[in-house]
Amino acid sequence: MARNVKIPNCQLDTISPDLIEEGSRFREDYGDLTDLCHSIKTNGLINPIAVMSQPAAEKPFLLVAGGRRLRACMELKMEAVPVRIFETFDELDLRLLELAENIQRKDMSWQEQNRLQREIHQLQQKKHGVKSAHSNVGWGLEDTAQMMGVSKATISESINLGEKLERYASVLGDASKYKTENDARKAVKTVEEAMIRAELARRAEAKQASNAFTQTMADNYILGDCLEMMDKYQPETFDFAEVDPPYGIDLDKIKRDNDCEGYNEIPQDEYLIFIKDVLTRVYKVLKPNTFCVFWFGMDPWFEYIYKIAKEVGFKGSRIPLIWTKPNGQSLNPSQNLATAYETAFIFKKGSPVLAKPGRTNVFSYAPVAPNKKYHPTQKPLDLYQEIYNTFSFEGAKCIVPFAGSGMSMIAAATVKRQALGYDLTEEFKGGYIQAVSETFLQG
Repeated sequence: MARNVKIPNCQLDTISPDLIEEGSRFREDYGDLTDLCHSIKTNGLINPIAVMSQPAAEKPFLLVAGGRRLRACMELKMEAVPVRIFETFDELDLRLLELAENIQRKDMSWQEQNRLQREIHQLQQKKHGVKSAHSNVGWGLEDTAQMMGVSKATISESINLGEKLERYASVLGDASKYKTENDARKAVKTVEEAMIRAELARRAEAKQASNAFTQTMADNYILGDCLEMMDKYQPETFDFAEVDPPYGIDLDKIKRDNDCEGYNEIPQDEYLIFIKDVLTRVYKVLKPNTFCVFWFGMDPWFEYIYKIAKEVGFKGSRIPLIWTKPNGQSLNPSQNLATAYETAFIFKKGSPVLAKPGRTNVFSYAPVAPNKKYHPTQKPLDLYQEIYNTFSFEGAKCIVPFAGSGMSMIAAATVKRQALGYDLTEEFKGGYIQAVSETFLQG
């Protein structure tokens, strides 16, 4: 149990900072004092500095608590500062007070600070009136920014974020669940991007209504569970399968630069059962002598998936299709090489032949730029086109159990194949519909 420090009687006074000796203190780094100096200059010193009398010393007062405040006052060249003057402490009490000041205080959370800034801004506008663009009368964002010692852009972004968190609360939930302000901004951005995509998709659908081909493309992206959907097909319906399931690798940590909202990952302890369910159904709906390109995460699933595919009836070797990329990614670049490729098994039902005999297993295509993606695992159109041209023939009826971005289905159409796809997330279909419109209805 911590010992309670008995605080002796004290008196309030105002003294020169030059009369205060800092003494020997354990805190040596006082950090950047810019904001504190601005606060003291604007609002005065709200919390007096604590000192102890030492009449026999060269400086008559010894600092007890408030080292940062004292340094800030000295930087501001203040002639006098408010202080609490205590009686003599022993060394233990001094150290306990120094420790208490630095570890027992709690800074405001970003949510609390955000609400307080907005409240102050609103109260100032209530008091002074709202400043218009053509008048200097009233209170505006620049006034709040100047008062708080930050840029107008900073305070504007902060207030805007708070308003949007309230506006989208039904979707985003309680703001307290976001650890940082940046996390909250990303969540707001995701919601707004989804709203934009939904509106663009609505417009694209309206435009496509008069175009039978693009309307069929929209209808071929089906919202639903692929396992349930594949159970409805007669055996031996499709000529090719492009299968890109979740990798079971905690995608939100791997793809740090991309938002994975809406992406349906599979827990690792359920993954192999899930994969067997998928492969069993894909094998059933494929015609004899057809290919299945099956994307997977090498670590730790390589051997497990290969064995499951054999169990359900597929043939094929362990040599995968390799999609190589110009740049790699690593969570621990100081110890691990960056990974610059993804892999897919080439499974066979029966003894199919390649549409491009002799093609190598290496497919080198640049990935989709992050700012062009509307799905976290979106692959490039030209990669998919080459896959369809290699493993199927014109007129092929193809199945894409995990449609995701739908780019695989668009690629199939551009090389004269028809693809049916399934996904659980309506937002991704919205992005697909917009991409269909951009691809086939330009001009």
